[in-house]
Amino acid sequence: HTSTREGHGGKGGNNVASLIIKTLKHLGLLRENKTGLSLTLVINNCGGQNKNQMVLRFGLFLVECGHFKALVMSFLVRGHKKIL
Repeated sequence: HTSTREGHGGKGGNNVASLIIKTLKHLGLLRENKTGLSLTLVINNCGGQNKNQMVLRFGLFLVECGHFKALVMSFLVRGHKKIL
């Protein structure tokens, strides 16, 4: 059962992709008619949250749509979680 109350959001592909979009827009990195050089996504090894097809393809989608020229996806080593 997934709660819809604030602070209890899901961690599926849709939610993670939405959070990435919101963050990129907030930081001014996702703009109409403006292509960024490169986007680096640092992803942990939590399969249920990040390493699903939707999130992996979402990064490619950002490049294919012309938002960025290149994408780097960096997966943290298991057991070595780090906040960058």
